[in-house]
Amino acid sequence: MSPAPSPNSTGLDSPETLFVAAVLTSDLGDAQQALALVDDADLTDHRLRQIVQVARTLVADGVAPHPVAVFGRARSTGVVTGAAEVHDLQERVADLYLRSPIPAAWGFWAHELREYVLRCRFHEAADRFHQAADGESLESLRELVDREHISLRLLLDRLTQAPTSLRAVP
Repeated sequence: MSPAPSPNSTGLDSPETLFVAAVLTSDLGDAQQALALVDDADLTDHRLRQIVQVARTLVADGVAPHPVAVFGRARSTGVVTGAAEVHDLQERVADLYLRSPIPAAWGFWAHELREYVLRCRFHEAADRFHQAADGESLESLRELVDREHISLRLLLDRLTQAPTSLRAVP
């Protein structure tokens, strides 16, 4: 059995890293489909979330989110400012490009990311239950269960919903 995912795990080979890497090597149509499957909030890494947000703007403008386009748009729109941030983004985008899976794998990595997000959220809920179990009133526990149930159900429904417009890869 593999270890439980950590909500803050953003390793170099995490599903979110590999998903973003696949998006950066996808053509416009594939990038559009891939980005439709994942919310920005699904990404725990701030820099990856920025890259995806920039990729979304490029795709909306009809431009494939290739690394140079993402880097250029991020600089020109002020997403990153200052030498340190610009350098960090440049290194991150280059690293994503170098470790990119094959572009056609974006669907696989979108699925992996969605499952990863769901499992991380369940771990977070379990932590809250564990913390509340010893010290909270029964009414507080009931409210916590209700809140977590609704939140987890909505997330589960969104993440397990079958995509409606994916094209087959030959």
